[in-house]
Amino acid sequence: MNELNHWHPVLLSKALKQKPVGIKLCGREIALFRTKNGEIGAIEDICPHRKMRLSKGWVEGKKLVCPYHGWNYEPNGTGSSPSNPNLKPCAKSFDVKDKHGLIWVKAAGSKANFPNLDFPNYHLVCALEHQVNAPLELLVDINGEIEHAGLGHTFFGHALSQVSEVEVKFDFSDPEVTRIKEIMPQKPLPGVLEKLFTVSSSDRFIDEIEIHFSPVYKTSQLYWENQETGQRRKERLRSVYFFTPISENETKWISLYYITSPRWGMVIFNLLQKQVLKLIMNHEGNREKGVLECIADKHVEFEQMCLGRLDGSLVENRKRIQRIYRGQSQGVPVRELSINIVSSDLQTNAHA
Repeated sequence: MNELNHWHPVLLSKALKQKPVGIKLCGREIALFRTKNGEIGAIEDICPHRKMRLSKGWVEGKKLVCPYHGWNYEPNGTGSSPSNPNLKPCAKSFDVKDKHGLIWVKAAGSKANFPNLDFPNYHLVCALEHQVNAPLELLVDINGEIEHAGLGHTFFGHALSQVSEVEVKFDFSDPEVTRIKEIMPQKPLPGVLEKLFTVSSSDRFIDEIEIHFSPVYKTSQLYWENQETGQRRKERLRSVYFFTPISENETKWISLYYITSPRWGMVIFNLLQKQVLKLIMNHEGNREKGVLECIADKHVEFEQMCLGRLDGSLVENRKRIQRIYRGQSQGVPVRELSINIVSSDLQTNAHA
């Protein structure tokens, strides 16, 4: 399975303590455990002896113990049997890392670049998880267009009545990364949010997006500009969304949120700003999860869909998911696709 060759975040680091945790990645059940010296193991969640789930066991020293007969396994999968000292059972192991507050897993020995999450002058506010009953492709779709913000977002982005003012620029010149710039009016915000993020409801809201495909994730740089002067507001946000497939029709959405460096000497303000941002983003994540789970037909093909001017990245993203992430030379069939480009403010660089 080519998808397993990429580094996937599968769990918040703080969730892996003394007890093993069972997770599912691309349909494979995996047991994660932390040894007494802090090393992390990721092995197939099935004991080679009698098929017990190893995640139901416990850790002794540097070994994960099966709760059925006590067979035990090290992080590299090497095992031993109390009743058969000469037997050397072996569980399938995976490469694993603990980095950026997340546990990452990939197929053992596969060559994959690790996502770059170094953002100078930003600091991490929070990491959130949402489990969505929808295929990975649909999560990429909703994160590759801003039209839904009028109804699907409570706070950041345009109001439904302002959707005709939204400008989008697509750049497919890099064969590995889709770039999108979305420019829109900011919908009215509560006064407390205007003060916390030093913005005005008359500002322009701008989202500069990159969608990567090894693994599949999105980075956004979010900021506001004064509509009259074009001056950028001080506060800037960054978000990183990882779309980790649990199964063909279920996806774990792990989100990291960053904000520009805290204000000197304003401890209470900084804490309040971080807590409010966490509440806002968790609220917006739950709203988008609800939208995705209400889609009537979750098949990922585009046949018989009628796409508009703000959907310009969807087809190209599908092709890149197939080519880069799934390792398939043939892209998705698009012969019956209908795309309506109805406004001249759509700008697209040449396709890769």
